[in-house]
Amino acid sequence: MIGPEDELAPDGDMVDADDDSELGVEADELAGRPCGVMRAGDRLTQNEVLHACSGQYWLALQGDGNLVLYANNPVRARWSTRTFVTGVRLEMQGDGNLVLYQGTRPLWASNTSGHPGAMLAMQDDGNLVLYQGGRAIWATHTNECGVMYAGGVLRAGSALNSCDRRFRLVMQGDDNLVLYQGGKALWATGTVRSGSASIGAYMQGDGNLVVRRNGTALWQSHTAGHAGARLLVRNDGTVVVAQGGTVLFRAPNALPPPPPPPPPSTGVPASLLAYLGEKPYVEQSCSSTTYPGWSHPALRCSYSSGGLSSTVVTATPSAARVGQWVVDSANLIPSLKALRTSSPAYWEQGLKAIASRTLIASGRIFPLEGGIIELDQEDGVGYQNYHFTKGVTTTCGSGCWCRINSLHRTVWCGYRSGTGKESYGSCLNRLGSSGYGNAWGNECMNIHSNAWDSTANESFRAQAWTAAQNMRCRTPGSCSPADVVAAVREQYK
Repeated sequence: MIGPEDELAPDGDMVDADDDSELGVEADELAGRPCGVMRAGDRLTQNEVLHACSGQYWLALQGDGNLVLYANNPVRARWSTRTFVTGVRLEMQGDGNLVLYQGTRPLWASNTSGHPGAMLAMQDDGNLVLYQGGRAIWATHTNECGVMYAGGVLRAGSALNSCDRRFRLVMQGDDNLVLYQGGKALWATGTVRSGSASIGAYMQGDGNLVVRRNGTALWQSHTAGHAGARLLVRNDGTVVVAQGGTVLFRAPNALPPPPPPPPPSTGVPASLLAYLGEKPYVEQSCSSTTYPGWSHPALRCSYSSGGLSSTVVTATPSAARVGQWVVDSANLIPSLKALRTSSPAYWEQGLKAIASRTLIASGRIFPLEGGIIELDQEDGVGYQNYHFTKGVTTTCGSGCWCRINSLHRTVWCGYRSGTGKESYGSCLNRLGSSGYGNAWGNECMNIHSNAWDSTANESFRAQAWTAAQNMRCRTPGSCSPADVVAAVREQYK
């Protein structure tokens, strides 16, 4: 028995006419129920109880005059009128008002007069609801959806709903326990008999869910030995017996599994992904390895190309990642950026022009250490094995290009100067103006390491920013879409 200081749910209130979230039973089902219902003219006197058909919830008019809604396992008060007086009774009036009286004096009321024929339902989900016909007009809002605790029972005609009310586990009058989605049966115990008023699905204290008729078990979940387990009807259409977070029994159902979630969007056009998707030619015979100062995956590959053989330690970003770098950098070229919405097909051609710089430079690889076999850069005839350290070719005179996209160090310093990061002279002094130096190697490796898990790469941005400064057709609308693409190709050739 509770006292005045117990924590309870808020007082019940009227239900919006357009809100059917409180509905637990259909109108015709409610009218024929043998349990859990007070009809017009019915009353409760002190120490009388109105049980839900499941036995899991009950409305008690206590000896102290308080009307209390209780839940079982553990026993707990969910709602009350807080009326601590003696000599009271609860009446379901013909005008639709539920009233608690002391003699002729009303102590509490649902304030639902004007709804003749209304009935009170103590539902199996723990909600106490007044219905007129099939419409809820007042409720305590104490429903505990989708769960039946130890000691609960679904009797013939009772149901347990999922919280989203799409699924309904029904103890049918023909002795069959059936899970429905709408009018479609998804699962059943297959215990169809001639039917009996004493049929029920019992969530036993030992953790076993049992369908019994006249004391005889017709079906069980075989989960005994797990005291405190409960029955759940979930929003995904599964019926389970669970103890804590452990599923002990799961009913198979005919509901198709939900489709897998779509892959996260990279924002990269499919045409660009396909363009960048070819496997790098150096990845012929590879094994995982590490490289000093590089925290991302790396491969040691032995390969042959152009009649030469070489070994290189390389890192290879995915086509999607490189595509993101290309798309991001294209935003620094105003005329190309404008084509994204005005001429998407030409915008994609412009992206491919940017990506071509990467593919020409030995594909998507970032050579950390070792030889890269390419066409001779002097005459374009024959092949040479160029050595790289930290992404930079060491056999160089001035720019000493930084892969993945062959960034010249003067372009990098010009970008940093033009974007206010440091002066051009300071940048060249720091990185060295000629030949390979460890400072430029470290800078190159850090640029790509910082971008590896990002959608932006400063190396790609530097080239795009420089292209935008030097290209014709740089202003949106100043050239045709085809001319914009041609201008971008000129900068990235």
